[in-house]
Amino acid sequence: KIITKKEKLMLISLLIAIIISTYLSIYPITLIKQIVDFAVTRQRKPADLIFVGFWFLTLQVLAAIFLYQANYMQKKLQIFLSAAAQKDLYFNLIQTKLGYIKHKNYIQLSSTLLKDTEYIGENLIEPYTLLIKSILQFGFGFYFLCRIHLALSVLLFPLGMITSVIIQRVK
Repeated sequence: KIITKKEKLMLISLLIAIIISTYLSIYPITLIKQIVDFAVTRQRKPADLIFVGFWFLTLQVLAAIFLYQANYMQKKLQIFLSAAAQKDLYFNLIQTKLGYIKHKNYIQLSSTLLKDTEYIGENLIEPYTLLIKSILQFGFGFYFLCRIHLALSVLLFPLGMITSVIIQRVK
């Protein structure tokens, strides 16, 4: 099936919301650095600390809003795709001449196929969005960590990979 213009627009909006929510959830790492620097050096005014803390909180709230929006758009797009796939399947089942199948078996086959199509459609986009979120979180996180301290980032990268592999093995 060809994706309609509305579904393309929803998919683009979903990708934009994922990128923005991921960026806003990772960027506060730099604000934490500023807060720690303030606590260590005490060369800034307390108002600066309050301002950075306010931005940290604001970015976290915005990240949650965009994440909710991305999840909403993902579910809505999955419902659209599932309904379109079910409609196409149902239309094809009606057009197919299956005279050798008993009427009762034909109804069971149709019902099973429609349920399977619904399940597949409702879970079609989620793995891709999770993969995109993971890649973006890693990329943004590594970038901001490198901006804070390059040597520490290079040291933590292999340790993070080893820890990730161990956690996956334990599961």
